[in-house]
Amino acid sequence: MDADRFDDVLRQWGQSRRPLLGAGLGALLGLADLTVGEARKKKKKKCKAPKVKCGKKCLPANSCCTDANCGGNGVCQTSTCACFAGFRSCNGSCIPEGNCCSSADCGGGVCASGQCRCLASTKVCGAGCIPEAACCTNEDCGSPCKTCQNGTCSAGCAASETCLPNGSCGLTCPGSSPPPTGCSCNNNTPGFESVLRVTNNGTICGPAQTCTTTAECPVETVCSSSCLGSTGDNRCLPLCNA
Repeated sequence: MDADRFDDVLRQWGQSRRPLLGAGLGALLGLADLTVGEARKKKKKKCKAPKVKCGKKCLPANSCCTDANCGGNGVCQTSTCACFAGFRSCNGSCIPEGNCCSSADCGGGVCASGQCRCLASTKVCGAGCIPEAACCTNEDCGSPCKTCQNGTCSAGCAASETCLPNGSCGLTCPGSSPPPTGCSCNNNTPGFESVLRVTNNGTICGPAQTCTTTAECPVETVCSSSCLGSTGDNRCLPLCNA
């Protein structure tokens, strides 16, 4: 084959190949576009903090997605944990009632692992912190007749009254003065406070609770031995409030 004939053959072959190359390149580009499109579709949707991802949705902060988010202590209803008794909602979960959720619950302290860590000169009270000098419970007041109200102990009994172990304030026996009508002085023996009580009679002694000391008696009563003659037992008799 001479040189001119060979060049013609190469030229014709190149011209017939161009459409095939073009078609192949177009197919490759189309496949690339399809792959990118599918990748975009499959790309997971992200939620910007503090939003919570739930399936294909982004929920507001502190929302629950399923019951599992509530820690087994509640159920997720309309993206909010409905907590069981003894638990409360906290950041899309349920925590024990006595635990803190954030430092805002600690009254100036810091919430760590559900417990308040109180700063200097403060102490723990429930799920928060209070000043060291404040009362948290009635026991902090040092008297059964005082109650803790908003961190302050109440005044307790008046000057003319005696504080009893059951938290009652009984009128102190009037010494040489006669008791008010219908009242008498309780026996001043060990275990029985010297306070005024309602005068003993059969209708009081019969149904009254038996006792050993006043601490066992309901509020506004005192343990008295005045019923021994009729029933043989000490009884919780009503206090005289005259």
